[in-house]
Amino acid sequence: AVHAAVSRIIEASASGEWGDSIETVEQLIQEHEDLKRLELLEPTRQMLEAANGALELLTRMAVRTGQTPESG
Repeated sequence: AVHAAVSRIIEASASGEWGDSIETVEQLIQEHEDLKRLELLEPTRQMLEAANGALELLTRMAVRTGQTPESG
C-alpha cells in the first residue's frame, strides 16, 4: 500500500498532472500526510496479524491437548 501511494505521487508529479496551483500544493500535502499515516499503521497492522496468528496457534494447540482458555 505504501509503495502504491509513493508511485501515485511520483507519477502525478512527473506527468505534470498536478500543475502548480494552491489546490495542487494542498493535494500534495494531503497525499504526503496519507502516506505518513500508512507508514505508521503498516507495522502496527503486521504486528497485530502476527499476534493473532500466534493466538490462533496456541488455541489450536490447547484444543489438541484438551485444554481451553477458560479451563486454564
